Amino acid sequence: MEENTTQPKDKNIKVLRTYTSDMADAIRNNETSVIKIALAEKEKREQENIYKKAAGTFFSKTILVLGGIIFIGAAIFGSYLLFKNKKIETVPQVSTTIDTYISYDANSKIDTTNMTSSSELVD
Repeated sequence: MEENTTQPKDKNIKVLRTYTSDMADAIRNNETSVIKIALAEKEKREQENIYKKAAGTFFSKTILVLGGIIFIGAAIFGSYLLFKNKKIETVPQVSTTIDTYISYDANSKIDTTNMTSSSELVD
């Protein structure tokens, strides 16, 4: 039997990259030192700690959410009370009659809607 001594060439072979190989590439390409990379990593960890502290604890987040829910509930309840107790104001009826000092027995109405001048009132 013949053994197949030729191996197929696969162009899509993925290379395993590790932190050590990345460090070696960074030192070779960027001409940086191991100390600079270590300081950068330390600063990165410090920034992550600052962000974690700024995010707050579970207790503070819970209090914030409960406070928001209570505030929204109070706003809805207050709006309900305002609309429930809203007084309906009625417009008082205005009298169209004019009180006079001289009494009279009858009155008559003159339609002046289509008049264009005061001389038509005299006619």
